[in-house]
Amino acid sequence: MGVADASMVATYAVCGLLSGILSKFGKIGAIIGFIIGNAVWVYLINASTEIIIPIGEIVIASLILFFLPKKVSNFIDDLFEYDNSLEGRDPIGLLEESTIGKLKAVSDVAEDMANNVEKEDSEQTTGISEFIKTLNSNTCKKCNNFKKCWNDNYHSMYESIFNCVEILQAKGQIEDNEIQNDICINKSNLSKGLNMSYEIFKLNKDWQSKLIENKKLAAKQLRGVSNAINIVKDEIYETVDNNKLLGAGYKLEVGMAKTKKKGSKISGDNTEFKRLKNGMIMLGLADGMGSGETACQSSKKVLELFQKYTNTGLDKKATIDLINSYMLLGENKNNYSTLDIILFNPNNAKFDFIKYGACPTYIKQDNKVNIISSKSLPLGATTNIDIELFEKKLDRGNIIVFVSDGILEATDKKEEWLKDLLSSINTDKPQRIADIILQETIDINYGIANDDMTVVVAKVC
Repeated sequence: MGVADASMVATYAVCGLLSGILSKFGKIGAIIGFIIGNAVWVYLINASTEIIIPIGEIVIASLILFFLPKKVSNFIDDLFEYDNSLEGRDPIGLLEESTIGKLKAVSDVAEDMANNVEKEDSEQTTGISEFIKTLNSNTCKKCNNFKKCWNDNYHSMYESIFNCVEILQAKGQIEDNEIQNDICINKSNLSKGLNMSYEIFKLNKDWQSKLIENKKLAAKQLRGVSNAINIVKDEIYETVDNNKLLGAGYKLEVGMAKTKKKGSKISGDNTEFKRLKNGMIMLGLADGMGSGETACQSSKKVLELFQKYTNTGLDKKATIDLINSYMLLGENKNNYSTLDIILFNPNNAKFDFIKYGACPTYIKQDNKVNIISSKSLPLGATTNIDIELFEKKLDRGNIIVFVSDGILEATDKKEEWLKDLLSSINTDKPQRIADIILQETIDINYGIANDDMTVVVAKVC
């Protein structure tokens, strides 16, 4: 091989390297990377202006790449082997799980809730005595006639103010001539004070209502913990039946691909792939509201709590109720998060799909793609939330795909475009499918990620 041949090989190597680096921006990024690679090698490395790869050839190759149909590019990709996917481990049986470990998990949940909701030492009152205290502090004590009114004629003043409160409750405010009081010498100031004190009274009452609502949610959490302890207690007497969970017949092979929104330092999407203590395999995706650090913390916490509560033995409904309560009461309240979970039983390939505010889930069986959709709100968006559980038995080779909304909203077709894309993909390798979906989404947006984007693909093996 001559010097010219070696130079050509080196040029293509540099061009390919830069094309690969910039390919995350789509086909346009790959083309720009190739052109830059040629220029860098020719000018900076060779110290020459002689073009090694002719511009005409680069233009032709770029046009072919840009207009190459998806089916053709996917077929070419399938000729190469990829081995960077995740595999689920064989689950262990419940007999190998200690009751002590579960009780410790319950204790952790209780402590977590205690840190999340701190009980007030004293209760705020919103009765007539609190109203009078406010009136005295802000109005009456500033009057020279205060002692005569509230020391010498306390009962008369108390009755008079009580009557004024009834007027305020009926009309919302009170006028000077409506005050039936012969003791007060400055009814103009008293009416202003009454109106102002009533506004404070209403604010305190609203605050008290919210406090009561929060305490109800906290009580709901504590009842959930109580149920978890009872479940663990019952499992002590059922360990013999748990032998049937030993030995796995199926596995779950998983691939994930993600990118963050352009200009954002961190993605608001989070994923989790764990084996739970009951032998089930959990695969989850959560999308925090918005983008950035706050969204990331919300979605991460939702997945963390789901794993923690499920490991205690809580049923799915109690788990969702507790997570929703946490989101409503926690320090990051008003920050919602979607939840997209599959629970996989390795013994029989049965799946539980749990979806809250999440995008549709796609199930590919041979060449047919089915969709599981949910219209529920994200966790933390409302106090009343019903569990949405979908159950399905799948076979070996079936593929599950779920994505964050950054993927679906890439086009106006939303869920239909992803269904069509999945139908055109020939490979059955989860990681490769995830990479193709993410890359196609970026290509549609001309190499720009307009939102956090995450793709999770699982294959039953």
